Amino acid sequence: MSVTPTITFDSGETQILPFTVERDNEVFDLTDSEIEWELRQDGQEFVGLSDTGVEINSRDDSSGEFEIKIDADVTERLPSQTYEEVIKIIDPGGDTSIDIGRVRIREVK
Repeated sequence: MSVTPTITFDSGETQILPFTVERDNEVFDLTDSEIEWELRQDGQEFVGLSDTGVEINSRDDSSGEFEIKIDADVTERLPSQTYEEVIKIIDPGGDTSIDIGRVRIREVK
């Protein structure tokens, strides 16, 4: 899976975060796989796919691609800080791949 080391954006902006899933340097077909995504700090989830305003967007299973869309009102209510971005892919056989990146949200002045 491809995760940018640190993504930075301003609070109050809608964000679309693109991802491509690979295993053994080949595109991984996401058909029947579960995708989990969250931003957390010190093990505490601040926002995830179960929250209103956060969704999987443009999922293309055969190419292993998907986007996470975070609405502006979601980023606006998040404290300005750096979060861990955790992406889990659970394949149809139950195997789990986890990748962790960083997302920094800046306060708009």
